[in-house]
Amino acid sequence: MVIWFAVNEWKNLGYTCKLQVGARLIVVLRHLAIPTVCNILICNIMIKRTLYFGNPAYLSMRNAQLVIHLPEVVKNNDLPESFKKEAQATIPIEDLGVVLLDHKQITITQGLLEALLANNVAVITCDSSRMPVGLLLPLSGNTVQSERFQAQIDATVPLRKQLWQQTVQAKISNQASVLDNCRGAVVKNMRVWANDVKSGDSDNLEARAAAYYW
Repeated sequence: MVIWFAVNEWKNLGYTCKLQVGARLIVVLRHLAIPTVCNILICNIMIKRTLYFGNPAYLSMRNAQLVIHLPEVVKNNDLPESFKKEAQATIPIEDLGVVLLDHKQITITQGLLEALLANNVAVITCDSSRMPVGLLLPLSGNTVQSERFQAQIDATVPLRKQLWQQTVQAKISNQASVLDNCRGAVVKNMRVWANDVKSGDSDNLEARAAAYYW
């Protein structure tokens, strides 16, 4: 397993591989040279961050900061004490956009949930197959939320197809960047597919790119 953290955080953990995914997503992977016990991904999407937790963790809040405590790091006798002292990290809640929970041994406090929703952070939970099963979103205390729902309902078919086209183009571009930066694979074909996606992805290029990616 791997521990991944955002750029400029915990530089002493190992080497850095900077990954440019599309035009909007920057992921910085830090891979430890020692046996690892956690799988955490922190990536910057525009000005907001997406946090992925794939191993046991205790998440709480202190001073408007999300506090990450990694019990497997603390209990692992193979890790140096200097590293164990860094097993707790804090991240400003106002910097977050999405928190993804993908392990049954993740504990999150009610205070943190309240603060996340108050800051318009989406909380996603996954099942045993690592597939999302729930999405917790903030409900605005005014008409804004209802207006958003209505705008989605009223979206025309052409608009939906155009939005899906943009989504597929971004997905294929991101996959191409991952393969190029992490594997050094040939991705020229994926770049072409991304540019050739039509409205509604009528040619099903998303499936073709996914098959090549995996």
